Order: sequence, then structure tokens, then C-alpha cells
Amino acid sequence: MIQTCIRATISNTTAFAHAIIEYATLDLTAEVRLAVTKRYVEGEPEPVGAANVYQNSPMLYAVAKVRLPSVPGDLFVVLDYPGLNMQRQPRESEVRFMLESLNKNAIGKVTYTTQPVEATNAMTPEQAARAIFAADYTDLDVSSEADLVARLK
Repeated sequence: MIQTCIRATISNTTAFAHAIIEYATLDLTAEVRLAVTKRYVEGEPEPVGAANVYQNSPMLYAVAKVRLPSVPGDLFVVLDYPGLNMQRQPRESEVRFMLESLNKNAIGKVTYTTQPVEATNAMTPEQAARAIFAADYTDLDVSSEADLVARLK
């Protein structure tokens, strides 16, 4: 059940990748759920609030589930802007660096959606977290990394 939810404020893709790593390696984080958006193509309606989705989708978002001491329930932190993609080399390098770091330093804490989600950055943080946590998912590990990368291409 999602009770307390906030959206992280991140200004660029490098900081976005590092924020996901930081949440995943934080001792208080129970889980980081990565989510891949659907691929948007020319002719489809562009999601409200989404920018450059035709060129940049699918996008990678995340929600961190954090357990704070002496606070009932979990804190959900939505990371969905600017998002990451693998459409161009600099972004692909950021994603690969992030995945390598997650598989090395956050074993057992990271999952990813196995079905595409809608772009969430125009949703409320609660709606975004629910949409991402409602999707089917699997554990991220060295053997599943290639599957996640394929979903992002």
C-alpha cells in the first residue's frame, strides 16, 4: 500500500543515473523498482507532460521504497524525470554504467518491470508509484540485465 510518496527533483540524466544508484545502495531502501515505458511512435497521441517521447522512448524510470526508522509505512520516491534511454551513445553509456553498479552494489534490492508502463512524469507521485508497482516485474541481476537492455532499445 502506497501511503507517503514524493517525486525527486533531478536536472540531468547523469544525476538521474546516480540518484538511482544512491537509492539502491542506501541501507534504508527496501527496493528500487525500475520501469520501462512503452515505445511511443509518430502518429500516437503524445502523453500529457512528456517531452520528446517519439525520439527518446522507451524511457527508464524508477521508484525507491524506503523504510525510515520510527515512521509507519514506507516512503516511496518517484524518479521519472528526466529519465534515461538508450537511443544515443552518451545515454546508453549512462544506463550501462548504472546497471553495472546496481549489479555490483545492490544485489537483491533492484527489480524491473517486464511489461511497459505509461509515461508517469505528468501523473501525481502516488499515481506514478502505483502504475510502476502494478506492473509485472522480475529481479535485476547479471543474468537478466540483457533483457532489461533489450526492453530499452
